[in-house]
Amino acid sequence: MNETHATKYLIGLPRTEMPGTAERARRLLSQIGDVHKSISVIKILGEAGKSSASSLVAALMASGGIRTGVLSLTPQSEPRLAIRIENEPPSHEMFAKAVTAAWNAAREIGLEAPTYGEMLLTAALVHFSNEGCRTIILILPKNQHLSATSALPPSKLCLLTSTSGELAPALIPLIDTAGDLVSAPQDPSVYRLLTERAAQTHCRLSFPTKKDVGEAAIQNGKLHFSYRGAAYSLPTLAHYQRDNALAVIEAYHALVRQGFRLTENDLEHALATPPSALGFRLFSLSPTRLIDAADTPFRLRALADSLGKLPSLFGEPLTVWTEPRLAEPVRRILGDRVAMLRELEPGTLRRTIKKDPLPKETPLLVVGAKPFAAEALRALNDLFLYS
Repeated sequence: MNETHATKYLIGLPRTEMPGTAERARRLLSQIGDVHKSISVIKILGEAGKSSASSLVAALMASGGIRTGVLSLTPQSEPRLAIRIENEPPSHEMFAKAVTAAWNAAREIGLEAPTYGEMLLTAALVHFSNEGCRTIILILPKNQHLSATSALPPSKLCLLTSTSGELAPALIPLIDTAGDLVSAPQDPSVYRLLTERAAQTHCRLSFPTKKDVGEAAIQNGKLHFSYRGAAYSLPTLAHYQRDNALAVIEAYHALVRQGFRLTENDLEHALATPPSALGFRLFSLSPTRLIDAADTPFRLRALADSLGKLPSLFGEPLTVWTEPRLAEPVRRILGDRVAMLRELEPGTLRRTIKKDPLPKETPLLVVGAKPFAAEALRALNDLFLYS
């Protein structure tokens, strides 16, 4: 099959799990040579910041010369983009080859009604093996655990990004590592659940405390902060990215303890890597234009916090473009910061930008789920060079 056929095939598969999915996945992975048995697994889960944290960990591993694949099992509009090595997806040809190998394996063992998770995981492992990756970063959905991943070896490291107290009781039980568990800053109620889970899974828990973390400040277009006496900086204006960085700093120390050959220079290089393209992305300073992939109240509150700490950029009321389903949360959480709110569907963004002039009198904030933010990113990328 070619890339178009491969994409249509994966998108058409059911997202719901089948009974015995873990055993089904073991049979499927055995058919492609049990390539999963020789890899080290790092799992990233949480409510907000998974993409940014995975980008930072991947950059850390790349700086240390450790060839690492990244697989996102969160919903994607294009499955090929869920698979990355050094932030690059496979070529169309390599993607089609990997999906074909997964399809052939499923057919050879007579696997009935394969699921999206099973086939995407299998195709990704085929690609990673062909490209010499011995470590993979697995990004899990925020609201479910895919049993297919249970066929993988126990994870060396599990990283929990920022998570609300509402979601934590359902999310934290999905942590199954017996290695290291590291966390971004959390509410006390989340820390209590983490501590209980660490005891149950016999893993070492590391997380930042308030006394260890210095206040973040903007200087020369970077976010500066201190952690346990060391100074760090990030190429972003989003204050919530500091929490992602703190989790990655803890991940660095955990991986070094486990024998990964990483240095402080590798950590410094990783933190200098720009955050995920769908995160807090500034396109213009005068007037200010910003895209953020915030699609839950928890993420919107983090965005509002960052806007409040940047009065020189966002001191005026905002023009906000968002999805209809997010209009009410945006009004409620951003409050009187919003001068005008426009509801748009992802498919209308390009036409809107071409047809209507962008606001010049007020800062523009484009906020929505990843497909919405990705469409805005493509539409605005042609207009601005600054990001």
